[in-house]
Order: sequence, then C-alpha cells, then structure tokens
Amino acid sequence: MRRDPQDDRLAWCLGKRICLGSDTQISRLFWLLASPIGRACSLGEIQRAVDGMETNADMGVSAAALHKTSQCVRKAISRLRKALREWGADAHLLIVVGGNGKERE
Repeated sequence: MRRDPQDDRLAWCLGKRICLGSDTQISRLFWLLASPIGRACSLGEIQRAVDGMETNADMGVSAAALHKTSQCVRKAISRLRKALREWGADAHLLIVVGGNGKERE
C-alpha cells in the first residue's frame, strides 16, 4: 500500500489505484487498516479513525450514543468496501471482524 505521489486522494493497492478522497472517513480507515496489512485494530482505534474520538460503555455514555457510534463505524466500513469494489481491489483485500463480543477488532 502506498499513497499516490501526485494526488493525495489516491492510493495504490496491489497494483490497483483506489480513490479514497482527501482526509475522509474511508481514507483514514483505509490507512489505519493498511498499516501494516493484517494487523488487528481495536474498535477504539477504528472509532478514532472514523469519528476522531472513542466511545465505549465504560465511559458512561447512553445506549443510544453507543448505537449511533457503532452505526457510524459500520457505514464507514461499508463505504470503504464499496470503494474497494469499485476500483477492483476487493478480490485482494478482506475486512473482517475479530475479537470477542466484549473486545471487538
């Protein structure tokens, strides 16, 4: 994975050029997951990449706020998968959920 030297909105991934946008949720998520490939990322890391902050039950937030945060993360992952599919890199990359029910990765 490497950034395109001429356009910061683009990334080169396994010989495919992918348009991620400049400092968007999906670009921040992509670079988090791609550095290095195969490293498990905690849910908190993913939330910080997507929203710029981390929200969890230990912080005393409401169930509605937790649901809203999880929906935002799901939408960002869905948009990243769509971008990978559009640019033909989906056959080479896979985003999976790991960890247990309490500590997601």
